[in-house]
Amino acid sequence: GTPTQNGAGGTINAIAALSSNAVYVGGNFTNVADASSSFTLANRLALWNGSSWSPLGSATQNGAGSSVSAIAALSSNAVYVGGSFTTVADASTNSISANRIAFWNGSSWSRLGTPTQNGAGSSVSAITALSTNAVYVGGLFTTVADASSSSISANRIALWNGGTARWAALGGGVDSSVNALATDGYHWLYAGGSFLSAGTNPFTVSPGVVRGHIRTEIDIEQPAGIGLTNGATRTLGNVVVGDITNITITIRNTGAANLVDPSDPPTGFAITFDGPNTSEFGITSYPTTPIAPGATGTFTVQFSPTNAGVKTAALHIPSNDEDESPYDINLTGSAFGFSDDTDGDGLNDGSEVELAALGFSPTSNQVSMVTALFNNLGGMSSNLNSAGYFTESQVQGLNVSPPRLRRDPATGEFTLTIELEKSEDLESYYPFPMTTPQTTIDGAGNLQFQFTVPGNAAFFELRAD
Repeated sequence: GTPTQNGAGGTINAIAALSSNAVYVGGNFTNVADASSSFTLANRLALWNGSSWSPLGSATQNGAGSSVSAIAALSSNAVYVGGSFTTVADASTNSISANRIAFWNGSSWSRLGTPTQNGAGSSVSAITALSTNAVYVGGLFTTVADASSSSISANRIALWNGGTARWAALGGGVDSSVNALATDGYHWLYAGGSFLSAGTNPFTVSPGVVRGHIRTEIDIEQPAGIGLTNGATRTLGNVVVGDITNITITIRNTGAANLVDPSDPPTGFAITFDGPNTSEFGITSYPTTPIAPGATGTFTVQFSPTNAGVKTAALHIPSNDEDESPYDINLTGSAFGFSDDTDGDGLNDGSEVELAALGFSPTSNQVSMVTALFNNLGGMSSNLNSAGYFTESQVQGLNVSPPRLRRDPATGEFTLTIELEKSEDLESYYPFPMTTPQTTIDGAGNLQFQFTVPGNAAFFELRAD
């Protein structure tokens, strides 16, 4: 603010800053001041943007109905506020039931629970949040409420999971007020207050200070949404030698702490391979860390066989999950070449892999299908074209008949026009212009056009007139 118009009109109890342009302030005040105004209505909560104040709500309906003691901000769209209030207000209404804790999404408030069963049974003094699925809350309360129950025992400390919209007690809690909370994000939750003893595991305690162990839980999915147990096998299917196939593996954190590599300090996930064919498997993208509670990360496994055969390797995913690190996935894939006919049906393995969409398999003898393929190519041409196979007449159609030149009787000149066209399916053609300097005339008077094209399947037709 200015020397004469600044700050809050009452006590400030809590501050949370996302940056110098996003500072959330809470306390007992009902107004704030800056260069624009000496009195801006802001009921116990306000946001400083680096130059001016704004309320959390509308100009006339905003903030909390009573004192604010704690703020935790994950982002401008995820701010948790705690205190002794039982209502909050925004543009929609001036009285939203929210018992001692509420969630601000950047434009409106919501309660932690249902309209009739929510929040804490007494004041909230401390909040620390790892994600919307791991919000740790401390205070004077001994119960919390959500859709499952109006009175869940939680002695002065509890965990809110926004994904499930449920509260959970932390062990047996503590015997008196919790006034401060902090976490290292990976293993430990620290609490301070006026207590002298704490409940059973996971808490250790000294007077006024407690350290509780918070757990991570890793789940692996492939594809996304389909869980893989530790030690499961995932196949990458049939692949032609020299080709590449990929699968995406999802890491999901279902615990209450950040999921990270177990190194200290934690770095990116050091995913490794071992086994007979490790050189033919690899990772092309890694998950970002940390993975917050309730969040996911993905990485891509690549299979690029260099010769035919069944290939195997074991994938190891280390993390700070206490009982599943590393998380092991067995990988397998089968490689086939064009010089082999494993099933003896007369069509080579590589071709059968590429024709899998038509029902062919390199490991299943399908003589009748192979015979039909060879005898009825015309009737199957559209499907074969999409797989990279073409009829004899289509390929012969690329041959160009010699042009017959005619003389212009008016000028006596002959004109030879040559046009090049490209096709990827031998059915549709489009012009492929010859350009300079790629087009030249060599010493023998021959026209030369040098060029490259992307992809493996390309056919060119020369037209002359």
